[in-house]
Amino acid sequence: VVYTTCVVKSRNVSAAELAEKFEGAIAIEDFEDAYPAAKKAAHESGSMLLCAGSLYLAGAVLGEIGYEV
Repeated sequence: VVYTTCVVKSRNVSAAELAEKFEGAIAIEDFEDAYPAAKKAAHESGSMLLCAGSLYLAGAVLGEIGYEV
């Protein structure tokens, strides 16, 4: 499953616009809501969570998993 989100609102396309590029994608505009939803879905399906995007997204993900950025 593909989840799309935005970390920096003024520098990217909307999560909904990006989700249109992937069949069955789930758009959640706020990263603070999207990350836990994607993490939960991966856990429940026994899958790995792969985060791909900008350095802003990488920094946000690292912060969520406990690294100081």
